Amino acid sequence: MTFNVASRFAELRQLLRLRELRQEGARADREARRAERDHVAALLQEHQAQLEELNLKRRALADWVAGEGASSMTQLQAFANARHAFLAEACERAEYAVLDDQEALANAEQQLAQAHERWIRACSQTQSVERLLARTRADMARRSELRAEREIEPAVRPAHEDIRMEGLA
Repeated sequence: MTFNVASRFAELRQLLRLRELRQEGARADREARRAERDHVAALLQEHQAQLEELNLKRRALADWVAGEGASSMTQLQAFANARHAFLAEACERAEYAVLDDQEALANAEQQLAQAHERWIRACSQTQSVERLLARTRADMARRSELRAEREIEPAVRPAHEDIRMEGLA
């Protein structure tokens, strides 16, 4: 019986090591997903800032054409039209980039949530094996104590009990 408990203890230690490795892998994956999500969020902010800057330039051009540049529009009409077309196209590209980034951010957050769930599951499995190992360790200690008590008991028994037992036999 002791061999079974001892071999079970060794198996549980090995299982615990495997669970710890799985937990560490899940943690590393979760951190990689978090870094990826942070990177995508930073790109989104950058593209949103670019879009805002382009919109400011478009408004400034429109204000200039309606104000200061109105008197010289005959000479600068081609320039103003080309600049307006360039800014409109750049704004459209920036808007698409923002939309793409928002979609990528949603995907990255979903992958992070899934990685976090895998990490929590791995932690739970590791803790279960740790508890089982602790119970097995306590069981081994209890069995060892009982065995030691059984071995000590005959030696501690008073001599007069041995005499009484011989008389009964």
